[in-house]
Amino acid sequence: MANQTITQLPAAGAISGTELVPIVQNGATVQTTTGAIAASPAQTQTFITVNNEPTLNNSRYLTTTGSGINTTDGGPQSTLALSLTTPLQSLNTAGTGVMVKTGGGTILPRSIAAGTGLAVTDGDGVAANPTVSAAGILLSLAASSGTALLARTSGGSIQGVTLQGTAGEIDVADGAGPSNPTIGLSDNPVIPGTGSVTVPAGTTAQRSSPANDGMLRFNTDSSAFEVYENGVWNNLPGDAITQIDTGPGLTGGPITSSGTISVAETGVVSGTYGSTTKVGRFTVSSRGLISFADELTISAASIGAVTSVLGTANEIVSSGGGSPQISLAPAIDFSGKTLTSGSLNPTILQVAGDTAVTETATQTLTNKTISGASNTLTNLPAANLSGIVAGANGGTGLNTYVVGDLIYANGASSFTTLGIGASTYILTSSGTVPQYTDPATITVGTATTATTATTATNVAGGAAGSLVYQTGTATTSTLALGTQGYVLRAGASAPEWAVIDGGTF
Repeated sequence: MANQTITQLPAAGAISGTELVPIVQNGATVQTTTGAIAASPAQTQTFITVNNEPTLNNSRYLTTTGSGINTTDGGPQSTLALSLTTPLQSLNTAGTGVMVKTGGGTILPRSIAAGTGLAVTDGDGVAANPTVSAAGILLSLAASSGTALLARTSGGSIQGVTLQGTAGEIDVADGAGPSNPTIGLSDNPVIPGTGSVTVPAGTTAQRSSPANDGMLRFNTDSSAFEVYENGVWNNLPGDAITQIDTGPGLTGGPITSSGTISVAETGVVSGTYGSTTKVGRFTVSSRGLISFADELTISAASIGAVTSVLGTANEIVSSGGGSPQISLAPAIDFSGKTLTSGSLNPTILQVAGDTAVTETATQTLTNKTISGASNTLTNLPAANLSGIVAGANGGTGLNTYVVGDLIYANGASSFTTLGIGASTYILTSSGTVPQYTDPATITVGTATTATTATTATNVAGGAAGSLVYQTGTATTSTLALGTQGYVLRAGASAPEWAVIDGGTF
């Protein structure tokens, strides 16, 4: 057979593996089978194929498990591409921050934000872990200490406060806690103001039941104030006076609204008046004769008209005429007379020496005189007086006090008291009367002088030997004591201590 090329040979059928094939091995031409060629040499290296190849024992092919990555075969002479699915692709393209899955295939960056009362640091988590902390009111609340009620102040802060009452008006118990504060009226409260006080008002049917003595209200049915006393309701001031009548010896009645009551010209009521033991007891007869027992007799020419009065030498003198006037003699002779301490004025408690006597004792005035010009006793030891002395007479007009009261004048001849103030309060003037004032409410001078007056408080606590110097406007500081032998000199912006070095410092 003439030489032929491979392409000139007829096509072979299915290869069984037993077909003979010539090969060159070690420089000689030998025969083998197609099966032997297929099995030799053995493949020991691993490699990747697009699909599963059963005839390639060491082959591996790409596949995906779960979700997140896809494979794409580009075909022969192309690429096998790996790609991210939608969630991972969203994560890859998202910016910085805390990541949140917002849907089935979407991831977006988020950051932690703060609401009212909170603050957030590194809310996106890029620089550090997000930190949530209190701010504003919550921060003030967290920083507060001690026991007190809390109140919101300007700037959104919270500080402890104490409920306080007004002395003599409102009492407050546990004003700072921790138990519930109790607010009530003070005992014997003083109601301030210049307007009015409104008491409960209602009909008769609306009265308190049961009622207690001392209740006060305004009855709208009777248009009158009423008080519950001795088990019944009475209108104030009790039984109302609607008419004033005049009896014998008086004229002008009856009076229902206003009028004048006068002594009748001929109206005489007989009887005996005055003390049975004092000078001044007198008797009036039915005819108008006035008689002073043993001491003085006043006769009348007609009923009700006194035209003359008789006196006793060195005791009582009288001026004549149509209007007799009786007065003490300039020098009164008390020979054989006695003054008895009793209910009539004046009351003498010390006479005839320094021995005090009782209200009922009788003493003889010896070598004592009474000035008729001023009706005063002279040449007597100091008297022990009893009762209330009015302001016009050199007293106070007061006889009841409470511990801590201060007495002050509230008029030309009258006095009153100021109750003790709250603890730590100081006594100040309102311009008209003394008063107790909380020192925290007092401003010293004007705004400028007040600052000057209190500026020095910032040097409190300086060590011994420290020097005070000005560090700025209205600001002071201290310079600690220097080393022994150092001298004080001016520094760049403040005084300083320096060592002497060869005379130069």
